[in-house]
Amino acid sequence: MSPRRPPRLATALLCRLTRPTETVLGDLLEQFEGGKSRLWYWRQVIGLIAQTAVGEIQQSRALVVRVMASGLILTIIAPPTITAIIRFDQWLFVRGFGWFYRNGYGLPPSMASHPWRIATASYVLLGWCVGWLAQRRQAAVVLLFAMSIFISDSAFLSYHLASHSVDFDNGYNLAQIVVFTVVILPLAALFGGVSARIWGSNQSGVIA
Repeated sequence: MSPRRPPRLATALLCRLTRPTETVLGDLLEQFEGGKSRLWYWRQVIGLIAQTAVGEIQQSRALVVRVMASGLILTIIAPPTITAIIRFDQWLFVRGFGWFYRNGYGLPPSMASHPWRIATASYVLLGWCVGWLAQRRQAAVVLLFAMSIFISDSAFLSYHLASHSVDFDNGYNLAQIVVFTVVILPLAALFGGVSARIWGSNQSGVIA
């Protein structure tokens, strides 16, 4: 009978976002093979990542300010930037460069009519950039950036709903907007940051 294998994703996240010792990895594997559940394994991994992030944050309080400010700035500039991307061909047309617009060289209709795809891809890309630039203290930076997106988006969404009348007749109901804003976008940034760490590890050929 082959031994039980722990969740590969959990192990990969632990190795990419922290620097676990062989003793820690061996202890987790031993207890998992001894009968601990997959949920238990995930809880241990999340706890170790959080512990690493807290330690890195305590070493540099300025890091918290910089990363949180980055998330706030992204939340402010994201809507107009996405609108500009969608209407870029029209912007050129108004300014005398009509060839792109007349010949249909704008975004594909599947993208232009679904701005959430552009937003998600943008947050993944920015999360990747943040994770790649972080180098050291990557666990803290990646988690803080995703947290800053969550806090900023939640605040701006609350303000918008409280101060503006929202039209949900276009197929987007309130639940969809809330889930996309405060769940999907922070997860997209987190995914991008973790992907940068995995990419960096594969490039170097070692697990840092």
